[in-house]
Amino acid sequence: LFADLRSGPGSSVLLMATTDAEAPAMNFRVYLANEGEAAEQQEMPLDAFNAPCERRDKILASLVRSQDRGEFSGEAITRLMQPPKRAREDDPATDVTVQRVGKAASLDLAKSVHDPLLVDFLSTAWERWDAQAPRDPDFFGKHAPSHAASATPPLVPGNYHNRDACQMAGTSVASQCAMYATDRCAPIFAGLTPALLSDMGVLRAALSDMKGGECAASYALITHPGHHASLRSYGGYCYINSAAIAAKTLLSELSLQKVGVIDVDYHAGNGTIGIFWEDPSVFVCSIHADPDIDYPYTCGFAAQIGGGAGEGSTLCIPLPSQASWESHYKDAIRKAVAGVVAYGCEALVVSLGVDGLKGDPVAVPGAGFEIETADFSRIGAELRKANLPTIFVQEGGYDLDKVGDAVSNLLRGFCNPATAWPS
Repeated sequence: LFADLRSGPGSSVLLMATTDAEAPAMNFRVYLANEGEAAEQQEMPLDAFNAPCERRDKILASLVRSQDRGEFSGEAITRLMQPPKRAREDDPATDVTVQRVGKAASLDLAKSVHDPLLVDFLSTAWERWDAQAPRDPDFFGKHAPSHAASATPPLVPGNYHNRDACQMAGTSVASQCAMYATDRCAPIFAGLTPALLSDMGVLRAALSDMKGGECAASYALITHPGHHASLRSYGGYCYINSAAIAAKTLLSELSLQKVGVIDVDYHAGNGTIGIFWEDPSVFVCSIHADPDIDYPYTCGFAAQIGGGAGEGSTLCIPLPSQASWESHYKDAIRKAVAGVVAYGCEALVVSLGVDGLKGDPVAVPGAGFEIETADFSRIGAELRKANLPTIFVQEGGYDLDKVGDAVSNLLRGFCNPATAWPS
């Protein structure tokens, strides 16, 4: 269990992890953006369900709560004001820290999995849209007011196109938005590019430490989810597919042959599936709601197993509505881990969505899973059984009263499987 997790006024937070005989000690690091960068994201349009900045803050708040709350005082806080080197002086093998990092210089790393034209659009769209006058009234959402007053409304597409051979993006921001956006759930707004640069910095830092062999597992607490963003499209609250970038980067920079991705978000990871559809070097497993019932509706069916050279490298596990840990999820996560191991993966990326929580508001009426907050420790314990270097990338989760505990439970279960609730 994380025995101690505290934040001081500096740039990092110290955690302690205990281990048992069946789970050897590991180095585990959590990364998130610098505190000052959160203010840049407050112009994000309001959404009935999606509050990514608040979700990130709720998760962090849960991570900094100790099991023993009485330790939040006196000597413990004074001691933790110093930059931590390791969790316990008498146990150098135990090293779990939370690190704040700055923005990336650009979004160029995303071009490893996305069309460069899409990445360039996301990098420049707001600046171009803000400077444009007059604007097509169809190309903004009056239903999406912002936290901050702005003369320029958010940019969302006025229509959508089949991306067949006769379609192409023009040079205007309106044409490109219509080509790349799949819905109105991912608006372009004033603070988007800084937020994506922050997310890229967080992801890059998590990957760099794994590349250097400094940690066996890491968690990129990014603001915006990404698993619905595909090669040439964004939508479903997602702009840049951080999990796909992580998998591709691990392959190239660690000279690996095969990497696994397990997506535990409630919605199918259609973007990740699409990016690696014909790529046999990445095994993608998504555990999600039946796409006949819930978003994204056109991807995530069990019959979808990859194509071309990647046939057999995709495993979709759709579950019925009201699926619980005991009824379906336990078997599904074990099947996913077994698939990663059997495929010969040398590292693992986990798309960590927690919208499978019972009562999450984004599920369509009558759907949703029945996963309890405590069950996420079991999910973490099962993921540990892959016995692979692992990077967790934050995805969705919309019940803000529960997301923090769900994430911290999963990470505790992963670091210390003996603490998971008995199966």
